[in-house]
Amino acid sequence: MPRIIEGFRAAHDGRPPHLVIHIGMAATRQYYAVETVAHREGYKHTDVDGQFGIPFDPSLPERLQPGVPTPSDSASTSESTDKVKVVPSPLDTGFLQTWRKSLPAGRSIDVRLSHDAGHYLCEYIYYTSLSMAWEENRPRAALFLHVPGWTDKASVEMGVEVVVGLVRAMVESWIVETDA
Repeated sequence: MPRIIEGFRAAHDGRPPHLVIHIGMAATRQYYAVETVAHREGYKHTDVDGQFGIPFDPSLPERLQPGVPTPSDSASTSESTDKVKVVPSPLDTGFLQTWRKSLPAGRSIDVRLSHDAGHYLCEYIYYTSLSMAWEENRPRAALFLHVPGWTDKASVEMGVEVVVGLVRAMVESWIVETDA
């Protein structure tokens, strides 16, 4: 994950991304779900190499979710010259309603919030992303979207609509224009 962020920064004058969406398949689910929280510990399953992943620094919070940094999060702060301000908030029913309104009209697409990312690779990736933002004292504007295991053309097209709607919901809910 850090390589991905560093590659992004190299291509964008050293700046981190404003918004991040990770996507993983949850083949047992028949709906799309945005995870609301990620945990530092408690991973139950190993990866394909039999590893649990690199342990997180125990000084990191036990649980992380989208949000803005607080003075106690980190000693470092930075001034932004961006034309937008990112103000993520924890995911709630208001965010879910905004996401649902951002989906195509007339389509019945089951989108939900989930409080259980699975304590496996998806949650590990999500926690890694949120913890990097926490350590850098920047907004934790990252989401993890679990998608069903459907692979037919119509389902993939519906998945695209879900992701586009999610981006719209993130922008509507978390982005504020500034005078910078």
